[in-house]
Amino acid sequence: MRKLPILICSLVFNSACAGPDGDALARLRALGAASQCRQATDCRTVPVGVRACGGPASYLAVATADEAAALELARRHAAQRREEMARTPEPPSTCEMIRDPGAQCVAGRCVAGNTALPSE
Repeated sequence: MRKLPILICSLVFNSACAGPDGDALARLRALGAASQCRQATDCRTVPVGVRACGGPASYLAVATADEAAALELARRHAAQRREEMARTPEPPSTCEMIRDPGAQCVAGRCVAGNTALPSE
């Protein structure tokens, strides 16, 4: 029965330790999912995460109105990932370069890549 209070305390402690940066990726994804647009110029891509040899792990499409907030969240997430990678004995990713897919406005939403074209 003593395990339950310890578990609850550790969960509270871990969430408190995560601080405002702990949920940066979730907040960034939510910002991207809520990005609305009327045309492609209303959208931008933001680099997300880091790779072992540098560069972002991926890109996320966001509305230009949310670009500054998205860049700050992406910066926080990248710093967190660098710390995690420094504690890991082996690099968790390859050294391949990920190209910026660009952003499009599709059905009123900002999306990464040229998804407006049909796939073959």
